[in-house]
Amino acid sequence: MDNTTQQKTITLEEIGKRKEALRLQIEKQRSVIISSVKKTFAPTPTEKAAHPIMQSFNTGLAIFDGVMTGIKIMRRVKAFLKRMK
Repeated sequence: MDNTTQQKTITLEEIGKRKEALRLQIEKQRSVIISSVKKTFAPTPTEKAAHPIMQSFNTGLAIFDGVMTGIKIMRRVKAFLKRMK
């Protein structure tokens, strides 16, 4: 049996062609990924008339929740400072 292995010589031109082919393949995959991410995170279209009303309600509720959370935090800080005296 012959244990010698034949090695194929690789030229710089072959490396350049392979590099270009891989770069094009990566660009195609990148565009596919970008388009799927845009589809995934795109806002859902709403055509209802109640949308502006619900948006203002949600904004008002968020403000109210923030104020109530702030009041609770201030009460706890005040009680903590009283205990420190």
